[in-house]
Amino acid sequence: MFENKKLEQSDILAVDDNPDNLRLLADILKKMNFKVRPAKDGQTALKSAISNPPDLILMDILMPGMDGYETCAHIKADDRTREIPVIFVSALDASLDKVKAFKVGGVDYVSKPFNEEELLARITTHLSLRNMQKSLAEKNACLQSEIIERKRAEKIIKESEKRFATVMNSMEAVMYVADMETYQLLFVNQYTRDTFGASEGDICWRLLQANQNGPCDFCTNKHLIKNGEPVGVYSWEFHNTLTGHWYQIRDRAIYWPDGRLVRMEIATDIDKLKQTEEILKAAKKAAESANQAKSAFLAGMSHELRTPLNGILGFAQILSRDSSITDQQRHGLDVIKQSGNHLLSLISDLLDLAKVESGKTELYETDFNLPSLLIGVSEIINIRAQNKGIGFYSESADDLPDSVHGDERRLRQILLNLLGNAVKFTDQGRVALKVSVKESEHTDSPLICFRIEDTGIGISPKDIESIFNPFEQVGDKKRQIRGTGLGLSISQKLVELMRGRLEVSSQMNVGTQFWFELPLPIIDYYIAPINGQPIIGVQGNVPKILIVDDNASSRDVLADLLAPLGFHIELAEDGLEGLAKALKWLPDVIITDLAMPKSDGYELIRQLRQSSVLKKKIIIVVSANVHEANKSIAIGSDAFLPKPVRIETLLEQLQRHLNLTWIYEDKTKETVTEGSISLPMVFPPASELKKLYELSMMADIYELEERTAILDDTDAKYKPFVTKMRAFLKQYRMEEVSKWLEREITNDR
Repeated sequence: MFENKKLEQSDILAVDDNPDNLRLLADILKKMNFKVRPAKDGQTALKSAISNPPDLILMDILMPGMDGYETCAHIKADDRTREIPVIFVSALDASLDKVKAFKVGGVDYVSKPFNEEELLARITTHLSLRNMQKSLAEKNACLQSEIIERKRAEKIIKESEKRFATVMNSMEAVMYVADMETYQLLFVNQYTRDTFGASEGDICWRLLQANQNGPCDFCTNKHLIKNGEPVGVYSWEFHNTLTGHWYQIRDRAIYWPDGRLVRMEIATDIDKLKQTEEILKAAKKAAESANQAKSAFLAGMSHELRTPLNGILGFAQILSRDSSITDQQRHGLDVIKQSGNHLLSLISDLLDLAKVESGKTELYETDFNLPSLLIGVSEIINIRAQNKGIGFYSESADDLPDSVHGDERRLRQILLNLLGNAVKFTDQGRVALKVSVKESEHTDSPLICFRIEDTGIGISPKDIESIFNPFEQVGDKKRQIRGTGLGLSISQKLVELMRGRLEVSSQMNVGTQFWFELPLPIIDYYIAPINGQPIIGVQGNVPKILIVDDNASSRDVLADLLAPLGFHIELAEDGLEGLAKALKWLPDVIITDLAMPKSDGYELIRQLRQSSVLKKKIIIVVSANVHEANKSIAIGSDAFLPKPVRIETLLEQLQRHLNLTWIYEDKTKETVTEGSISLPMVFPPASELKKLYELSMMADIYELEERTAILDDTDAKYKPFVTKMRAFLKQYRMEEVSKWLEREITNDR
């Protein structure tokens, strides 16, 4: 084998019309790990060499058709094969034959019969020469490329230097480069020459400052170099004693062409900017003062309005739970609640806008039951839709999580606002809420996707961009009477605060779609929702609850809501009395207001958390100061509920923190599980099933309820079917109704 491994696997084309000669050459060459390509005539050899040039050619002379001389001549005439070395191997031994072989381009001549070692020696010699020629050509090409590249680089450098000087001299700013040891100027731009009369060779601190006896305090290497390397830009503002102007100065260490580190400085005249800055500071201070006054006023007004509303809506809730009231009385209570909630939404909108504009909006994130929230929102919107004579349905994905972490109140506010608008601007057809889940590309938490669709009047293209502006109301003027025009603006900002984006698309006289996606982390335990049936008590040991509030009506509302359920209640008027009663009575839960005389709610919470016997008790804040929710949580409360208090929300908090089991009023509750139906499922005739299916596809819940009632009266055998239909309709699960009916229709065919 060869010492030079590069020669192994060399590709050799052997050309001879005698098969025995070809086999002999192949055997000899393969022993040396050469690759051998045989060719039995000149024409074949020529095609093979052109299509895949070999490293070396062994050429016989006497061959039929094209002989070795002619074949070699063709090879040397082609640019693709000219450099391939050709060794003639022939039985012709005359000198003229050898001379002719060299004339047509051969590099060597071996006479037959040949000596194997001699042949191999000549082959390896010429392969080595070929490799050296290739290497030399490659190095020469590389050298030529480097020369061209260097010339190009030199040209670029010269052009760059020219551009640098042009740019620097065109700058309306002081720009110079100085030696870091001697402070000698190495480069100055035209502006520096014109302003200070500076030139290369001057000492910077002598020329650029008046009455200066040494370098400026800020011109120090420690700001620019660390461990012998540049560390970036050092910036400051400075008042120049020569010009009397303020300058924004940026220094950095750079490498000069000779390899040393030098200081480059750019100083921009900011004197006019300084004057403007002082004016803006004064204006900002005045604006902040006015904004603080506005926020304080709105917060105060919110507190003063929410407190009486707490009494109004609280007692309306209490009276509504009384089963003995007449329909007329219940209607009056509904009017009170609707009017009170409308006033509350106006107050909330104004306060939310003020907080959003000032950047003080905060999220109050807790663990909550997502399906329960969606059902509650759907029940409210369904009533509005029924009153207007349009359809409503809610569709939730099968993989929707039960318990998630987020701001439940803000999410409810967003959904109610968007769905309320959809009902408001839809006169026929339906409104839909669709909720699905998808994986997030950026966080571990899934994205909960909310989509609100309607078949209403739509939004014109010219209005679509302005609908999120505060106080902006678009479309029919008759529909703009109610509301502040803040809902969409606030909803958009709240969605963004919750790390989402509110999107909209609309087509006139076809409908509108709003959608957004929120990252809501799934929690690993189940939060049970409040049962839809009326609660009449608590199973097991009844908790003790201390209510602390300086407002008598607020205390009475909470007491009258909780006492009928069996809770033991104590009342206190302020923090001092509340702490004393808590220490004596040891309640399970303390419900406290924040703003109170003598000792406020914050001080009470701090005292409770410092007490060895009370520090683990549940503390729920109920306050009209809705902007202080996170602050109350931060100092130790377990939950915050805004006034007016919703009884359902309060009971959810008590259930969550005390692990309560409720006693419900004894009423038959319909379910959607077929297992709860003892009678066999009997479906109505095919024609009726088809009609019900068509109504479900149109989400016509009213007609479905009416036809279901007719079936219930028609025959008792339909009772299981009627029960399941009513359970679906009660929860607005129109898509499941459609699939169920469609499956049964298909099975009957």
